[in-house]
Amino acid sequence: MDSLNGWAVTTWNNGSAPTYWSGEKTYDGGLNWTRLYTDPRLNQEGLYYIKAIDTSTCWVYAPGKRLLRTTNGGATWDSINRPHHFEEYDHKYFDATDANHVWITEDNDANNMSVNKVHHSRDGGLTWELQESGISNGSIFAVHFVDANNGWLVGESCVQCNGSPNDYKEQIRKTVNGGSTGVMDVLGKYN
Repeated sequence: MDSLNGWAVTTWNNGSAPTYWSGEKTYDGGLNWTRLYTDPRLNQEGLYYIKAIDTSTCWVYAPGKRLLRTTNGGATWDSINRPHHFEEYDHKYFDATDANHVWITEDNDANNMSVNKVHHSRDGGLTWELQESGISNGSIFAVHFVDANNGWLVGESCVQCNGSPNDYKEQIRKTVNGGSTGVMDVLGKYN
């Protein structure tokens, strides 16, 4: 954001179990941190990702379990509605560009079948659109958007699927429309 304002996700223990997750914010370049939110359940769920948009808006994600957002500098945190059948899939990565646009990747379903799709919300998680990634029989490694339209996805697809590491080809894919129309364009495939 700038040299003074920043966000952090931390864990802390008050001397007795359980350990708590907390969202913290600095206004002085990290010299002091203010604890904004704590929840013991989130530590058990494993918070992995934080995306600070600006001094007011921040997203926190526990893959497959919980998505939180603040739009008032951390004074309150909203638990965001998750996509339909959310628990049935292996969700790994997410990105957000503002208080409304958020993407969550989906790798495998309950039967460990590769689905490799992306969930996108344009309204802060009220509704979700399922998008094709173009990654097949493989995994999605990362998703990143610079605005509501322009984004990249990195993953690998299985070419012949005989179980050999050589069967997989890494890919970089790009979208210029938020991923809403068809498969993301391939920028490159690598061995």
